[in-house]
Amino acid sequence: MRSERVLRIIAQAKNYNKLPSEILGITNTYTAFCFNEACLHIQLALEDKDAKVIFDEKRLKKDGTRRTFLDMALEKGGNL
Repeated sequence: MRSERVLRIIAQAKNYNKLPSEILGITNTYTAFCFNEACLHIQLALEDKDAKVIFDEKRLKKDGTRRTFLDMALEKGGNL
């Protein structure tokens, strides 16, 4: 998932008063928890003027997108 997409999911969750995992339809409870925690961390860092949010664009897959924990969960047969 690209960084712009994560920011869009966070914005949608905030606007619709839903968890980010609900926006994506993640049904695996542990994957949903991890994704929600990651989104919260990003959101809090963005709200903190002193914090720097850095997306590591070096970890790219062959198609130019980054490999994320969500990709890894899907590779292992996780449910969404």
